[in-house]
Amino acid sequence: MVRNWKLPLVATLSFLFLGCHSGDSIPADWKSFPIGKGQVKVRVPADYQQRTEPDDTLVLIPPNDLGVALRFNLHYMEGAGIPADVGAKFVRDQAKEKQLQVNEKGDKVVMTETTFGEEEGVKVERRFWQIGFQNAVVVMSATIVEGKKDTPAVKECLEKTIPLVIQSLRK
Repeated sequence: MVRNWKLPLVATLSFLFLGCHSGDSIPADWKSFPIGKGQVKVRVPADYQQRTEPDDTLVLIPPNDLGVALRFNLHYMEGAGIPADVGAKFVRDQAKEKQLQVNEKGDKVVMTETTFGEEEGVKVERRFWQIGFQNAVVVMSATIVEGKKDTPAVKECLEKTIPLVIQSLRK
């Protein structure tokens, strides 16, 4: 019997190049934006538009009027005697106080809250994330137009893009 050596080779190469590709890796073409005074950077898809609001709030808007606006604020703690993981500790303490769960991935501790309200007569859902790592706490929010929150594009933004945005946060 003649054995076809190409089949195992193709299977191995397919596994290496396709099967091991992480679905949660940050795409290389994403743009980087500074938060606060630039101590922390966040990466988002290249087609997001930047706006700024008072108090060093970074606002990033997905294209095509999805009905989502992402906002970022930085609380950066520095000085003598500050523990190296003060950001993560702060988020854990906030979650305990509010009786909320935290999610930990790598060096980041994440707490999530959701509220509902109105902006300029439009019903919105607001999701807040406190992301603590090292000596930083990033408060990120997504303001979602209620009438658009069930569209596939908004769901993809909230379920797939935002976890990668959180993962991208770096000093």
